[in-house]
Amino acid sequence: MELKTVGESPLNPSSSVWSEVSKEVIKLKPVPVDAQPNQYIRNAYKDTPYGNVGEVSLSVAEHDNQVFVRLEWDDSNEPNIEFQDAAGVFFPESGSSESPETIGTKSNPVRLWMWKNRTELQSGLSNSTDLISSGPGVFHPVEGSQSVNAEASLSNGKWSVVISGGKNIVEGSRKLGIVVWDGSNNERAGIGAVSSNWIEI
Repeated sequence: MELKTVGESPLNPSSSVWSEVSKEVIKLKPVPVDAQPNQYIRNAYKDTPYGNVGEVSLSVAEHDNQVFVRLEWDDSNEPNIEFQDAAGVFFPESGSSESPETIGTKSNPVRLWMWKNRTELQSGLSNSTDLISSGPGVFHPVEGSQSVNAEASLSNGKWSVVISGGKNIVEGSRKLGIVVWDGSNNERAGIGAVSSNWIEI
């Protein structure tokens, strides 16, 4: 995946700058049920379908020492009730060769930049978080980090989300993974859809 340098900030997912950046369709599949962090979740979701988002369109750009990742996917026709749609991109530690399917492991955690849709009642909360992930749903905030931002739009049944963070995080690995949660299907934590292979950038 090409990391395109652009002349202005492309944080707005509708920015015309994104017309200059190539897209790649990435297939997603459910985070493995046997990798879930406890037996209760493994049993509860053994026969319950999840990971509803089957593919996303990916573009990556850089501007002013920031990397911007744009994701686009079809939203579900079902309404969100308890949980909201969310997405993230994550980066392994330099040299890590473990599969991205588990969103990191205890021995090889990953840096996860996460966006979460906010309702009107949640408008005072940030929609982006900088996290360390050491497995499905095993997320911990990066202390003191204010380096991750996100903007999103929902139009014609499609989510367009841009997540940005420091270029130094990306340069350490030169590859990324993607995770998406369908809120209408009660997806959250380790229950979501993930890219099964690292995407080279």
